[in-house]
Amino acid sequence: MNFDFFIDLSVSGPGCKTGISQLSALQETGSRSLALLAHIGALSIDAIRQKSDRLEHKRFGHADALAEAIGFDIADHYTPDVPTYFSRVSSPQIVTTLCEAKGVPAAPAWSRMKKAELAVIAAREIAGTRWLPEVLRAIGDTVEEAA
Repeated sequence: MNFDFFIDLSVSGPGCKTGISQLSALQETGSRSLALLAHIGALSIDAIRQKSDRLEHKRFGHADALAEAIGFDIADHYTPDVPTYFSRVSSPQIVTTLCEAKGVPAAPAWSRMKKAELAVIAAREIAGTRWLPEVLRAIGDTVEEAA
């Protein structure tokens, strides 16, 4: 769907007939107005967690509430794997992940493995558990809910 009329409306000045005529687009019913509302809503959501952010920030609560309301679960769309997660964290973090996701104590062999080998094992073991890195979990989720 093309929202150019909305962008044009935001840059047109007062008294501009083009801007006024485009207001009629906002009075539409049906799928076009719902698509516009979804587009505006999506532009207003900021749930990206930066290193300097505190988890208590209101915007994360709002994003989590919205995700819950629409039934969105990131675990349905993302599984940690070697290129997107395990290659980017330290070996001790991978061991912690394995312990959390599988609910088992660390195996002695894990601490002696090279990171690349450990990452492959972790990706294989994590698959299907719905475990998510803490930064992707909803604010109220615990490890037991994520696993």
